[in-house]
Amino acid sequence: MLASIYRLKSGGVPLPRPDNPVVGDLRMRPEEIGNVKMRVARLHGGQAVELLPPLLKADLSIISPHGLVIHGVELVTRGQQKSKSRPVPQTWWAFILTEKAITQFDGEDPLEAMADRNACGF
Repeated sequence: MLASIYRLKSGGVPLPRPDNPVVGDLRMRPEEIGNVKMRVARLHGGQAVELLPPLLKADLSIISPHGLVIHGVELVTRGQQKSKSRPVPQTWWAFILTEKAITQFDGEDPLEAMADRNACGF
């Protein structure tokens, strides 16, 4: 599904403000990595290019009319060697780009618009 993904952490630490969104095709499915089966969330661009590091052990914690919150773990590499990677917690807020959502927010940043509306009691 087409989604704008906002990463809410960097290096496992919550960001004061989410990163700018990355738009792509969000997929979440069970995969076998090594000998371990887990759910993995991936964001793909054209020609199967991954736009963000995969979110391992992905778990949906919130489903709302505007999107999903997915918690998991991403691997952060130290240097160029995969063997020097470490798992860190990561959270994605996925704004699902449906026709209704695009019309409703019409060029606004949906994260900011919803925050403003909630602060006003809407």
